[in-house]
Amino acid sequence: MGTTIARRAALLSAEAGVAVSPRVAVTLGDFACDATEALRELASVIPPAALGGRSALPEVLPIVPSMREAVSLERYNAAERRVLLRASLNATRSVEVLLSASAVDTSVLLLGPLSSVLRIEQGRAEFVDERMRSLIIEETGAFERRRAHAELGRAAERAGYASAALLHEARAAESGVQRSLARRLVQEAATQLERGFTGNAIMLARQARTAAPEQATATRSLLARAAFWHGCFDDARAMIGDSASHDPQLVELARLMEKIDAGPEPGADDRLRALRVKEWLLEAAEAQNDLKILETVMAAEQFWYAGNADEADDLHARMLLSAGVAPGITGWENGTAQPTPLLQAHVCVIRAELSMRAGDMAEAARVLVAGVRELPMELAAAGVVPKFVRTIGASGTDIDVALADHYDRLLRTTSVKYVPIGPLKAERAVAAMRASGGRPSGPPTSDSAPELRSLLTPRQCAVWDLLAGGLSNREIGESLGISERTVEVHVAAILRKAGVTSRSRLLALLNQ
Repeated sequence: MGTTIARRAALLSAEAGVAVSPRVAVTLGDFACDATEALRELASVIPPAALGGRSALPEVLPIVPSMREAVSLERYNAAERRVLLRASLNATRSVEVLLSASAVDTSVLLLGPLSSVLRIEQGRAEFVDERMRSLIIEETGAFERRRAHAELGRAAERAGYASAALLHEARAAESGVQRSLARRLVQEAATQLERGFTGNAIMLARQARTAAPEQATATRSLLARAAFWHGCFDDARAMIGDSASHDPQLVELARLMEKIDAGPEPGADDRLRALRVKEWLLEAAEAQNDLKILETVMAAEQFWYAGNADEADDLHARMLLSAGVAPGITGWENGTAQPTPLLQAHVCVIRAELSMRAGDMAEAARVLVAGVRELPMELAAAGVVPKFVRTIGASGTDIDVALADHYDRLLRTTSVKYVPIGPLKAERAVAAMRASGGRPSGPPTSDSAPELRSLLTPRQCAVWDLLAGGLSNREIGESLGISERTVEVHVAAILRKAGVTSRSRLLALLNQ
């Protein structure tokens, strides 16, 4: 898994001439299905700041020329295209909202060609291949998109997703929105930020700013703060601009970013630097979960540096038991909350360090690689991540040490092997990590492949074996004497059972 991430990041870095964030490399590699030419073309059209993880990727990734032959809408009828468009635009990803907005029965979703295109899990409909989503949006006119947003807004309202309904309502407007609606968008964006869903906050605030220019002042501060906690520092800087002196919150945010950007002083203790960063974050935190986590972490660190390992262990355990992120939660559900991505990255680093200090290098590697795939790790804990990666690699544990080099390039530092000073008495913290399950670890590793195979039907096992040999769906169908359409259904089922969202991730697993 780690090798795939490093290889993608290296290729994209070489093509773009900038250091590419590993989590961005994962996203673009999955989208391009690891096709080298497609990755090169993507690197040429994505801004350098977005490639480096300092700015958000486009909400809809572009279909580059080399992808044109790989995805097509020709096989779908009008009803199926209607569902696909609404699935592409559906903020909630809710199947209930999708069916209601599409005005079709469940057979269209479950028994036709769409069953191999849309993956249904935990009440949500996700595209098996994200390129299909981009293609649908690109090839649909503005009028059709607005009509779909209007239908999705009404369906979301009926299903109880009031904030998502608000977003769809604004996107359905032809030109501009009422001032009252723009104010509601800003208010809901602030609520989403407080609950930790920074991506939702950014979408709502941008919509308010685009639709109602008079809301620019109110949205600028919101966008800057949400971008910061989302891990997009360049976006935050762009919003701060020259107006920081007129907004106390932006003044403090600008100062905080200057401190973090300054990096550690020569010869500084990285653990003390990480503690200082957490102190700064605590001063600026807005999300309630962020505040609780940071307060607990600060107290634990103070106990640790005072030599009271027992109290530090207990507080770390309390934090880990309460800092989990529920799977499938999008933030559009009423009352849900989670830590912001930037805080999740810090929690990920804490999990890894505690595992290392307790001698469980395999768990530390699992936690770090999961974070590499999802979180702004390049901004977490004062840049100790590359040192952790090297320490884990030096222990003989399976992790790609090349990831450390990519992070060093992003951080513009030269780190050496970092060996935790310990051991730390962390029985409760380690038990808390195991009890809470840690963060989702992404696709299964090669160790779990036999277990996954046991979940497949005999026909799915046959398809699995031929996939591992690199055969296309058509070739698999010819080999097994079944139609290409039937092969697609089996591949979709295997993807669902493997817990991956694209054929490229499945192939990476098979190749291990």
